[in-house]
Amino acid sequence: MVSVATLLRDGGYNAYMAGKWHLGKTPETIPHGQGFERSFALMESGADNWVKQPYLPSYKAVHYYEDDREVDLPNEGYFSSNFYTDKIIEWIDADRDSGKPFFAYLAYQAVHIPYQAPREHIDKYNGTYDEGWSEIRNKRLERQKQIGIVSEEVTLQSQYVNTITPWQILDWEALSAEQKLFYARIMQTYAGMADNMDANIGRLIANLEAIGEADNTLVIFLSDNGADPNQALAQPGFRAWYEANYELAFLEDYGGDYLTMGQKGSYVENGPGWAAAANTPGSYYKLFSTDEAQLARPPRNKAKMMLLTRNFDALRFVGNSLPVGHLTLSDKCRIFP
Repeated sequence: MVSVATLLRDGGYNAYMAGKWHLGKTPETIPHGQGFERSFALMESGADNWVKQPYLPSYKAVHYYEDDREVDLPNEGYFSSNFYTDKIIEWIDADRDSGKPFFAYLAYQAVHIPYQAPREHIDKYNGTYDEGWSEIRNKRLERQKQIGIVSEEVTLQSQYVNTITPWQILDWEALSAEQKLFYARIMQTYAGMADNMDANIGRLIANLEAIGEADNTLVIFLSDNGADPNQALAQPGFRAWYEANYELAFLEDYGGDYLTMGQKGSYVENGPGWAAAANTPGSYYKLFSTDEAQLARPPRNKAKMMLLTRNFDALRFVGNSLPVGHLTLSDKCRIFP
């Protein structure tokens, strides 16, 4: 199997990768072994965004590789999306005089559990989600009908009663006032994490503008699945692990003060209510065939950003977007990022 990075590197490109990899951690399968000249990659399916720590009890540790060697995270000032963006900008700027075009694969952990973000990004959404998931689902559907995205006949299942209990939607109006505050801040944290990612993408585009490459760069934004309803905190046997590894995870941990949600030491996930709202007008969530089959929809989870610059003379697969007119490809060649 030949990677996109290998093809482009061999065709004269600089190739960079930063972020979540999760495609193997042998010398042959890490980004450095798959054609990326510079890389900083998380090997597992996810991790804490503030410190080097697993986010699930199924992992005893998390592993990061810079190029061909395993490394630790910086001790101070680290936040995943900020750091990954810094790396891509650093490598682009360092190779400006090489005369080569570049391919950059930026795989943010946003928006994957645990939801975390600098507080200023979370606080921007104060009050936005106070109505709860049911009312927001209904308003989103009405707006979608108004602008013609869906037909007037489309309706929403209220609580997904046809699935098993963990994936059914709680009745927002049956929640206590304290629960409503807790759940509203959870969705704020999700939004803040997406907002921080958006700011970092803007920072990267601004850098391309500053070096005169913005109009010469193809940006492809991808997302790999719909909103996630899973609740690790509710899994049998998981509570003790979260209590040992996170200061803040359960409602009672906050003592009524949710301003520290999403900060270092907190674990945040949203569950089926907010996942259903995020997937409006679709039915169900990530892992369900009804969700994965919906292809024409805004990204919901773990964002991937691919940047290609120059040599757009001929475009073909992947997705008719690779600038490979000057490369030789076998029709049987399998390609992955």
